[in-house]
Amino acid sequence: MIGGGACFGRRGVSYLEVLACVTIIGVISLVIVPRLGRGKEKAMSAACQLNVEMIEVQATLFHRRTGRWPNRRLTDLEANADYFPDGIPVCPVDQSAYTFDTGAGRVNGHQH
Repeated sequence: MIGGGACFGRRGVSYLEVLACVTIIGVISLVIVPRLGRGKEKAMSAACQLNVEMIEVQATLFHRRTGRWPNRRLTDLEANADYFPDGIPVCPVDQSAYTFDTGAGRVNGHQH
């Protein structure tokens, strides 16, 4: 016998079989897609934390060179291309600018 069906000698796939495959693929998608979305959120949060750490390191270098912390809006670092040649990074999670606590020598907020 040539073809697919062993019992009826038919060829091809029925609509019911196609519907079953599409349903299975849909269920698998419902499980996988939300997990991929959370991975993106985690990656963006990790990138934000990395930006915070880079700014704090550059602020510490600025403090060692000048004897003072950069201003709250970090324009002191932005004005000198030695610190951030491509500009001060922004938060990848909410696109907000980072601000600096001159008393503590730390970036404000951004605990995602």
